[in-house]
Amino acid sequence: MTKIFFQRVSRRVKTRRDVLKTTGLAMGSVLLAACGGRAAAPLPTSTPRPAKSAEPTQTPDPDETAVPASDSKPTPTDPAGTVSLEIGTLPGAKDFRYTKDTLEALAGTKIKLLFTNNTNPKEEVGHNWVLVKPGQEESVLANGIKAGDGKDWLDVNDPGIIAHTRLLEGDQRDTITFDAPPPGSYTYLSTFPEQYVGGMKGTLTIK
Repeated sequence: MTKIFFQRVSRRVKTRRDVLKTTGLAMGSVLLAACGGRAAAPLPTSTPRPAKSAEPTQTPDPDETAVPASDSKPTPTDPAGTVSLEIGTLPGAKDFRYTKDTLEALAGTKIKLLFTNNTNPKEEVGHNWVLVKPGQEESVLANGIKAGDGKDWLDVNDPGIIAHTRLLEGDQRDTITFDAPPPGSYTYLSTFPEQYVGGMKGTLTIK
């Protein structure tokens, strides 16, 4: 009986110990779970700044210049002191007239003259513009006749000529530049036969 009693007590003790042990393990697991389940607050971190990109390089337009606009100066197309004049012919084949009977310029300047033959190319009417010295009109015309068609009715070595264009066909133009003669009045004319007497002449006044 005594042996059986001690065996029952031993079982009870063992059972209690097992219960306590099991309970302790369970409580420990709960505590660990409670501690471990609480997520640690993340430490504040600074937002990384994006890497600074390189400044874009700009290729200057070929039309742009490196000189500031305030310092840039327009390049003159003609030398300083140049006077530009324009004159043409009437369009009719038998209209032996210039579009202007008079022209003006200042002494000491360079004259840039644009001359246009406004006749129809099919008419085959030639015109030129010849500036002559005072009183030399008849001799320049006579020497032009001697030069003949082969030299476009003009003796370019005539001492009475101040300046001249080429002999132009219809719808052609020519530009010449020459020094303005001394103050005075000078006749310009066409040396093509019969055009001067037909009225193809005018006066350039130098002041």
